[in-house]
Amino acid sequence: MGKAVKAGVLLLVVTTLVWLTTLWRWQTSPRDLSVNDVLLYLVALPLGLTLAFLLSVWAAARLRSYAGRPPGAAAAAPSAATAGSAAEASAEAERQLGFAVLAAAAHTRGGADWAALAQATSTAVPALDPELRDEHGVAVFSARTDEAAQADVRAEIDAAIAALAQQPSGVPSDIQVPAVAWRMLALLRVALARLSPALEQGLAEEAARRAASAPGAAPVASLREFQARVAVPARWPEALQAVLAQWLRERIEAAMPAGSTVAAAALPLNVHVHPVASAEEFWHLSEQQMVQWHRDEVRGLLLVLAADSLLGPAEIGELAAAGGLFSGERVNGRIPGEAAAGLLLASTAWVAEAGGEAGKVAPLARLHRASQRQRDKSADAAGRASGATAQQALEDALAASATPAAEVGALASDADHRSSRSAEVFETLQTALPHLDNSTELLRAAVACGDVGVARLLLITALAITKTQEAAAPVAVIGVDPAHARFAAIVRPPAKLPATASTSAA
Repeated sequence: MGKAVKAGVLLLVVTTLVWLTTLWRWQTSPRDLSVNDVLLYLVALPLGLTLAFLLSVWAAARLRSYAGRPPGAAAAAPSAATAGSAAEASAEAERQLGFAVLAAAAHTRGGADWAALAQATSTAVPALDPELRDEHGVAVFSARTDEAAQADVRAEIDAAIAALAQQPSGVPSDIQVPAVAWRMLALLRVALARLSPALEQGLAEEAARRAASAPGAAPVASLREFQARVAVPARWPEALQAVLAQWLRERIEAAMPAGSTVAAAALPLNVHVHPVASAEEFWHLSEQQMVQWHRDEVRGLLLVLAADSLLGPAEIGELAAAGGLFSGERVNGRIPGEAAAGLLLASTAWVAEAGGEAGKVAPLARLHRASQRQRDKSADAAGRASGATAQQALEDALAASATPAAEVGALASDADHRSSRSAEVFETLQTALPHLDNSTELLRAAVACGDVGVARLLLITALAITKTQEAAAPVAVIGVDPAHARFAAIVRPPAKLPATASTSAA
């Protein structure tokens, strides 16, 4: 339409100029005009000039395109199209990837598995905190965990600080660890202890495979990478991140048998601490690592951990200043909580190569890649909170994992007491999974454990894995806590995996 308008404007301009010139010449000429003169000068001439100009422009454009085309481009065009189709097929195959979960752990006020959290949502209602106060000096509601583990972690952190102080790391020996950080470290310690048996078994079997291989020859199923990634809130200072990395490295090695199977397997232990602003950000980082290992056919184990606690004066003050703290006047505010969770994931190559060996750590479940979408309207805005975006994310996750909706046996969510989040989850359940009973097959974890910050998605996924083991059926996971971001993933039992090259060995 734009080209037609431009051609019409050009014709109008040329016609005007031709007519003005022709009429002026006729006024000054003594010759009598005929009908042929009128048709020739007032009709044919403007049309001819306009058409000639357009043809000239088109020809010049064609010449420029031929001149700018590299040699052999015409012959390469079909190859480029073929390469594009192959890239699309590869991207679709990666979108459908699933990763073996060798171990899962959760530590919250309400418990460590689905059944405990489900019970806690109806009995262990968050209560007034014995220590924390809001800006008016009034006690706030909280979901505080047991503090018994804090005594154990203090000596270990002191040892980690002492070790770093002797290195050129720039970490001072008198670094101050805030009270809320002690709580997070204690939570991490519990979660890591629950993951250690599977981690120890997996590394011990890897060491045995290496020892049994012929001298100088790499074993068929050789583990090439072992990484640990832990998420902490973005507010953590850099020095404290270094302390956490050192402590986590020491704890993983201490969990191994005498002589450390990590060293026996000649595996470099790479520990990464990620100060992130959201649980979605950490999930993306971890998932991309697994996808990269799949592309490179790397046999690797990835230990992912996350912990957060909002039970500190600074955290409470920030929530109160933003008007987001639950109280009698703000029933749609957040209840601060704390939790830690972790997963031990195996790459597709590790599972495929080592899956048939006797004694191998049996996968608990298959975790498929997540779907993440953004709401157009904030869920905190006035009016009804639609569940359409969460539903679309869930449908995308079901399609990517090749899971029929009717096979899903339960739904885990991070919804809390806020009506907007609960309504969004209920609407998604009724629309996408109408066969589920929301009284027994729906978990709103934050009702029992409050806002757990960056540990949120890892926590509900770990809880979903315990439900998958119990029900022997796929479990859906959706995240609706943020104002805009929506998250969905599918956890499936190993027996339910599709028979593909990347998953059949699991």
